[in-house]
Amino acid sequence: MKIFNIVLAAFVLLFGLRMVLTAVQTAISGKILVRQGIRSKWQPVAVRSDAWKSAIRDGLMGLLLIVLGVVLIF
Repeated sequence: MKIFNIVLAAFVLLFGLRMVLTAVQTAISGKILVRQGIRSKWQPVAVRSDAWKSAIRDGLMGLLLIVLGVVLIF
């Protein structure tokens, strides 16, 4: 069971880091990541506050995933 938790924690940490990096890139560039089928691409938003909302949401979710990954390890 401990090995499963460590493997799951590694995946959760990677996804959390990805979300945080996406949030930082959104906050800096003012573009959001939009899914189009299998691919994703960056598109500008009409209002800068929408980019900030997306960045804050992604950042918080990423931090929560990182905390979950750390809890799974210990």
